Amino acid sequence: MPKKLWEVWRDPVVSAVIAGFVVSEVPKLFGSHGAWLPSFTSKYPLPLWVIILSSAVVVGSVMFSVRLYFQQGAEFKPEISKVDQSVSVADPAQNRNYPLKCYIQFCNNSPRCVEVRIGDFKPNKVSLKRFVPNVLQVKVHDWTPMPDGVDRIAVMTGQIFRVWIGIDEKLFTDTRVRDLSGQLGTLSLMVEGKRLPFEL
Repeated sequence: MPKKLWEVWRDPVVSAVIAGFVVSEVPKLFGSHGAWLPSFTSKYPLPLWVIILSSAVVVGSVMFSVRLYFQQGAEFKPEISKVDQSVSVADPAQNRNYPLKCYIQFCNNSPRCVEVRIGDFKPNKVSLKRFVPNVLQVKVHDWTPMPDGVDRIAVMTGQIFRVWIGIDEKLFTDTRVRDLSGQLGTLSLMVEGKRLPFEL
């Protein structure tokens, strides 16, 4: 919504109409004939030029704040680091859909909380059983949500989170996957809408 307001304000025709309304109509809301603003005391009435100037300052301040907000959003660069990578195999008795998983842990080093989603995975030396987006978990006291994860999470500054990918257990073993560490493929995270690739 603020972005749309900023786009409208940038239009010279619309901004001129808004300015004209402020100059002609706003004073009428505060005093008879648009000449005076009822004051707290009748002793110190406010002249018309003060009302117009004050209205212009308020409108300008709002639009400046909107512009600053989007400039900061455009300049923000999330900082995410990979801190660990491990492989696990589920007990066959558990009958898991993805028994062979590679877990990748990350840390949010950004100065603020960020939204994280899965972008994609480009395989190199391994192939996935199927690409699954609901694989994000955050470290609180334990990993949450369990047992698998969700498609997007909010991560606080300094917080650890992880992602898992399901490798085809019919083609690879856990030992083979560990041996191929660094050559599995490229996992991309979408952090605040920005794509961050990581070699696994």
